Amino acid sequence: MKTIFFSVAFCTFVQGFLTSYNGKGLDINCWTGETTTALQKKYPDLQFEGIDSRETVIQVAKKRYANMNFTRMNLEDNSQSIDTMFRLIQISNYQELPTLLERAWASVEDEGLLIVKYHIKDATIIEQYKHLLLPTECHIWSDRQTAVWRK
Repeated sequence: MKTIFFSVAFCTFVQGFLTSYNGKGLDINCWTGETTTALQKKYPDLQFEGIDSRETVIQVAKKRYANMNFTRMNLEDNSQSIDTMFRLIQISNYQELPTLLERAWASVEDEGLLIVKYHIKDATIIEQYKHLLLPTECHIWSDRQTAVWRK
């Protein structure tokens, strides 16, 4: 699933969650930066950074959106961290989804958000994590394949 298919609708959908936040947001698995950039335009008071494990897509994002921050990083190996108030994960190719969710959740600041845009095939895992390992306020919109946890 590519971010370009849902970036505009998704930015509108998460509006209710992001309007009360300030600071930094991290778009994990940002692909070529469409959603990262759309979020930055919609929420100019926030600072967004996009990360992806694939150098080729990061280079495309940097060329398309030179004024944005994009970094090649693999959250699964947990070798780097970025402090953020909220994390947005667009899941499309992660093999170890449970580990990814745990690591992303651990890095969310107190009172922060973890917003997960998932593929329909991962709905069962997301539902299991609703209260199992992330025992906080959680909202799941299966029709939009999105889950939001508030720490």
